[in-house]
Amino acid sequence: MTTKDAVIDLCEKLHKSGMEALQAGDITPFVSWIGDKPENLEQYGRFENQTTSAVLFTEKSVKEFHKLMKPIRCFRSVYGNDNMVTAGSEFPLHSTVRTGHPHLPVSGMPDMEGLTLQFNLAVSMKENLVMVASDPSPEVEQARTAIGALYEKSGIIPVLQRDVELVFITIARIVEKLPLDGYEKFANLGEGLKEYLQQAPLELTVKELVTVNLWPEMRR
Repeated sequence: MTTKDAVIDLCEKLHKSGMEALQAGDITPFVSWIGDKPENLEQYGRFENQTTSAVLFTEKSVKEFHKLMKPIRCFRSVYGNDNMVTAGSEFPLHSTVRTGHPHLPVSGMPDMEGLTLQFNLAVSMKENLVMVASDPSPEVEQARTAIGALYEKSGIIPVLQRDVELVFITIARIVEKLPLDGYEKFANLGEGLKEYLQQAPLELTVKELVTVNLWPEMRR
């Protein structure tokens, strides 16, 4: 079972390595989580054929999230909209619960409506800026287990869970190369968001759990 201390420790390590890469300009624009690893492609097929179960949030929660995004909108106005995609703009604001391959219909999914998640950590994962809930949610952990079983029943291979599973939201993602000073500014965004969320965690309430192929919405 994932613990709060394990989440915080992992996030600190990821943030540190991400910040170092950004400051060095050593960033590869996002393509997919599978990337070019042949073993992943062989086991799971193409990323476009992924089943994704994710929670979407209430209209009130989405409005609160957009207030948080003002510095990122300013960043995009300077460095261009084509270099980055953001939650609530090019792809829906969501938190992934479980994924698998291939993309097939699945029924009987757990009801997560009304669950409130508190995001109080920010992590610069190189080309991805994410916010994380430091307190593991028992409801999310239970849903992950239940969804994995439903996937298998439907002929979907669940992506194996890690030792430390994060409840997170990707809020911004670099998809094209930036000028060198752009990476430093993106790193500064991550530091600023990290400090802000520590003082004022963002609470988001789940509207529904959906199971879809998000690929068409994730790359423009």
